[in-house]
Amino acid sequence: MVKRFMKIEARIERENKKFKIDVKAGTTAKGLALELGLNPVEVIPAVNEMIVAEDYKIKEKDKVEFLSVVSGG
Repeated sequence: MVKRFMKIEARIERENKKFKIDVKAGTTAKGLALELGLNPVEVIPAVNEMIVAEDYKIKEKDKVEFLSVVSGG
């Protein structure tokens, strides 16, 4: 049986929000950012404390964190 949804833990650093969420199987880090209302250009995805590419496919029980991009001079 193929799972349609997976339970993961997510955190948005700049808002200091942490929560559990169900996501569709095959969801990418970029897709999750968009689902959460984040601009993928303004955040860096990290999964299980490792920075990942936008096209990383989230797995069951992953801990996903969106880190803020800081720029300036």
